[in-house]
Amino acid sequence: MKFTNHIGLQYFAEPPAEPTEPPQLNFEELMKTNPGFRAYVENASNAAVLAYQQKQQKLNDDKVSEAEKLKTMTADEKAEYYRQKFEAEEKRGQQFRDAESLKQQTAKLLSERGIPSEFLDDFDFTSATAESVKKRVEFLGGYEIYAKGTFEKKLNAALDEKLRQKQPQTGAPSAGTAADAKTRAYFGLK
Repeated sequence: MKFTNHIGLQYFAEPPAEPTEPPQLNFEELMKTNPGFRAYVENASNAAVLAYQQKQQKLNDDKVSEAEKLKTMTADEKAEYYRQKFEAEEKRGQQFRDAESLKQQTAKLLSERGIPSEFLDDFDFTSATAESVKKRVEFLGGYEIYAKGTFEKKLNAALDEKLRQKQPQTGAPSAGTAADAKTRAYFGLK
């Protein structure tokens, strides 16, 4: 059995040069030369067009079926149909106004508790009740919460305070030994 130890020449070659700018993709060229890419793009675009057409067809069918339904209704049935439709829209509008009001009250409650307003986005006001919001704010109030970036500032201030060195004491030199007096006299100190 013959064993050879081959070291590839790439170990001794210079490393490849770093590209100075990213290569520009030419999608038109890819469409012409790469059948797999062309098939992928065609399938994706066909699927998007089909989904759009189906959505438009459903909307059109709903309008046509509503129009057909209205043709066969009597005047009283039409009045009842439009009354129900109006009430449904009124209810939806009232739910929106209630959600906005609850959002404003929650913002005020968060501010009173010192909780950053960034938590306001975590609430779903369309389905929340005042009690559930209050419980959640009380829960958040049990923790020390800082606005974004505030914690780091407080931490750095505390570290600066702890690491601050005491100032050296200045004052009259002590009346030391005779050697100290000679040293002070040499440097012109009293």
